[in-house]
Amino acid sequence: MNAECFQVMAPGSLTIEADVAEQDIARLSPGQKCVVAFDAYPQRRFSGIVVRLIPLTDEATKTSRAVLRLDQPPEDLTVGMTVTVNIITEDLHNVLLIPHSAIQEAAGISRVFMVSGGRVNVVPIEPGTSDGTVTLLTGQSMLRESTMVVLQPGAGLTDGMRVRIE
Repeated sequence: MNAECFQVMAPGSLTIEADVAEQDIARLSPGQKCVVAFDAYPQRRFSGIVVRLIPLTDEATKTSRAVLRLDQPPEDLTVGMTVTVNIITEDLHNVLLIPHSAIQEAAGISRVFMVSGGRVNVVPIEPGTSDGTVTLLTGQSMLRESTMVVLQPGAGLTDGMRVRIE
């Protein structure tokens, strides 16, 4: 009988297959860096690179696969472990990020409410890329790193309105 009993594998040769949303796949390419977090190692992060992209989109999940290789995999890495992958598509320095929840759209203009001197002032902004939590600001703006903004502006908030900070 010719049956496979076991496989010999070198842990360093293991790769990670990550599902990538189809709207993000165009931003990826082999050689990009990534950061990987294993559920088994919650306090550690591992660096790696994108080795290849598999040019096939799953019709049910609308995802494609990226194959990654770790620079220094943990010694007791096993097949089937759950991981979270962040692929670095841009490396930005000295940029301003704002909580996505602070941005309000009005008449086709993106804006935030800046708090200064006990009042709110409407500040138009040019939002860039976002991960849904924070948004990169592009262009010129009155906002600075220490500027206070309203995190979740309500519909009744108006320019010049007095506010109390709690």
